[in-house]
Amino acid sequence: MSKQEDSDSQPTPFDPAYTQLFSYPKMVRDLLVNFVKQPWVNDIDWDSLHTLSPKFVTKKLRKRESDIIWTAKWQDKDLYIILFLEFQSSVD
Repeated sequence: MSKQEDSDSQPTPFDPAYTQLFSYPKMVRDLLVNFVKQPWVNDIDWDSLHTLSPKFVTKKLRKRESDIIWTAKWQDKDLYIILFLEFQSSVD
């Protein structure tokens, strides 16, 4: 098993709490509005914000699960917002 695969299988004790916290639309909206200081954020249709299944299969046919995937309308197009939440005590 590679170092990357090993680290993927060992979530930090905070992962479930942060995953739950960012499963609320208001938290995702507040995160983007307050920390992503880009004009495109103002054009997101917040009423259309909803989660997608975090489970997927890779090109190598491995089952994987991401933290959280959100989708919303942005200028009448689908926008995908993927939150990769990783809290480390040291640099890789």
